[in-house]
Amino acid sequence: MTEPTNTSNPLILPEIPRPLLLNSQKHHIETSWGLIQQTVERGEEGMDVLAKALIPLGQGFMDFYHGALSLAEVCSLLLALLKQEQADRSETYRAWVAQEGSYRTVTLEADESIWVFFPSDGEERFAHLHPARYSPHTIRVRANTLKTVISAIAYAKIHSSQPRDIDVVNAVRTRWMGLSPLPNLEASAALESAFQIFGV
Repeated sequence: MTEPTNTSNPLILPEIPRPLLLNSQKHHIETSWGLIQQTVERGEEGMDVLAKALIPLGQGFMDFYHGALSLAEVCSLLLALLKQEQADRSETYRAWVAQEGSYRTVTLEADESIWVFFPSDGEERFAHLHPARYSPHTIRVRANTLKTVISAIAYAKIHSSQPRDIDVVNAVRTRWMGLSPLPNLEASAALESAFQIFGV
């Protein structure tokens, strides 16, 4: 017999291979879909857990990858690139980045997406990275916009409704995010763009 899901447990985020330091919750759409799926499996109670899971997104802007490469594929390609450049050890990595200044950009041939590497103080996760601003397959989005879309999709799946329904959008914004309701979706072009990259 399958044990019921413990709705008080936190949602699970994917593990990023060392030495990469990548916040996939902020920077890769696959992680967002994973949070949505886990929330739907928990039902209405899962919305409270999702709201807590989205707090680390903060309030600012982020560069969010929504291309065809999976998170594992992105990490694998970037790890291979570091090895090829002999930048897969902390000291050689820092020297490699420093050749171009305080950061270094690379382009993945698989889809032409651009990624930015920064030095990190960590010894195990010394390769801090995220998608480049205005990279192909990347959108610059405000945290509250992304939170709204993720929450609306999860809520709509739980209740067999449409995530773009303004009542759904305002339900998640007011109940779980502490945000003001919107008069309609047309009031936020950014929200409309974010829904589009999720294909809903």
